[in-house]
Amino acid sequence: RPLHEKCAQPSQTVRMTPRPHIAAAVLAAIEYITGEGEVVRNGALALFELGILDSLRTIELLVEICERFEIDIALTEIDRTVWATPNLIVAFVEARVGK
Repeated sequence: RPLHEKCAQPSQTVRMTPRPHIAAAVLAAIEYITGEGEVVRNGALALFELGILDSLRTIELLVEICERFEIDIALTEIDRTVWATPNLIVAFVEARVGK
């Protein structure tokens, strides 16, 4: 087969959320789990200090993010410093998506 025909063949499809949409999807997941709309407007919101996230909601959010982005995250990777604010959670997920 000529090379140009090989290149024209569709490659294996990988389902990923486009990078510009990762932040919006993560913030939507946080809002969905916590019921707090302020997480979308204030990326520096102290989620644990304000009681928006607790142990149970953290696990629920972890499961939600793993399902939305089809990634695996061990519970041991998550702590209050890593997921302290919406911005930190977005950065964490962006670093994991596409690996």
